Amino acid sequence: MSKEKKVLIVSYYFPPMGGVGVQRVSKFCKYLPQFGWKPVVVTPEPSTFYMTDKGMMDEVKHAEIHRIKAPDSFRTHKRATGRDKPRIDSPLRKLARTLTWPDTHRGFARRALPVIKELSSEVQAILVTAPPFSSLLMIPGLKKKLDIPIIADMRDPWVSHPVHDRQAWKKGKNRAAEREALGASDTVIAATRTHTEDLKQRYPEMEERIYYIPNGYDTEDFSAKKGKRMDGALRIVYSGIMGLEGINDGSTLYAALRILKDKEGLRPSDLRFEIIGEVARKEEERMKDVEEFIDSPGFLPHKEAMARLERADLAYLPYHARYSYFIVPAKVYEYVGSGTPVLAEVDPTHETASILRDTGTGMIADEDDVDAVVKALRLLLKGRFPYRPKRQHIRYFDRRNEVEYLARLLNELTQNA
Repeated sequence: MSKEKKVLIVSYYFPPMGGVGVQRVSKFCKYLPQFGWKPVVVTPEPSTFYMTDKGMMDEVKHAEIHRIKAPDSFRTHKRATGRDKPRIDSPLRKLARTLTWPDTHRGFARRALPVIKELSSEVQAILVTAPPFSSLLMIPGLKKKLDIPIIADMRDPWVSHPVHDRQAWKKGKNRAAEREALGASDTVIAATRTHTEDLKQRYPEMEERIYYIPNGYDTEDFSAKKGKRMDGALRIVYSGIMGLEGINDGSTLYAALRILKDKEGLRPSDLRFEIIGEVARKEEERMKDVEEFIDSPGFLPHKEAMARLERADLAYLPYHARYSYFIVPAKVYEYVGSGTPVLAEVDPTHETASILRDTGTGMIADEDDVDAVVKALRLLLKGRFPYRPKRQHIRYFDRRNEVEYLARLLNELTQNA
């Protein structure tokens, strides 16, 4: 049997933090050992993040974890406000993002460097995942000092990011820093096809070492068969933060619910909408007219959220494509893998819509098209909502398959090691 290799993974977002930012790297850690790679993780000590999910620690139980003390914007926020956990729509969060470059987590990158160098003699490769994009700043220096391959994992775009590239003073700095960091990397991974193609077009000299590894779903997060719903009402589920500025809101769904309530006598005993995650203050105002239809249990551990998604009659996905053409919400893949039909409000030309069409897992309504959502809800209530899953296309997004592809890239990079 060949000797197990080690890959050092640098990740700011990591369990017991919860939320979407930890899912990709957690699944890397879970499945890489099945393909001959042991993950060695450098990450901060647990902090007062927006959400905590201790159950996710089981996903990374095979990883060798090195936690470091570093300056932390979340602890700073707690000292300034007295809140144990910051709100996702906190004005201080927005101000901090505006004033810092490239983000608020450079302290982690600085403290991580000596730890990475110390561990480098024990590993065959390094993977740095971003955001935070400040983690990518360490790649050129590491490459000069270490004779091992480095992978840059771009979960989101840096250049042209709708938040991190918004201020004019940041744009030139972002472009120069991204080019230097990716240019020093042996391999670059992007999480969407559109971002992958954008990187190849902007950096043609790097084209042959830029790869697409999407986010996905884990079959082990779901049961072998769908369970019964929690009550007699049909249930629509949304998982994640609702009401993020410029990204998503439920306005169109709320308008459709009002129409069906006022004109067709829809009752909460017929249909309920459950939001599993934090709700922004502005969103709370938007939903007031139909709040009797809405359940909001807040953030739930990932396993429980996936169980509720699987038992639902419909998964709801609002996404404003104008926020970013290069970002696909990570929940899309879990929706696709859950066996639950999807109603997406998104530009039909966006990659999100292409994924749903290719997998046959749902219906697409253009953004702000209330009539289309009313029609979709009528179909749901009549038991006729379209769902024609294409299993082969769905399996493409299985996390295990994607990690196997990552392992192949690691093998190619280290074949002479």
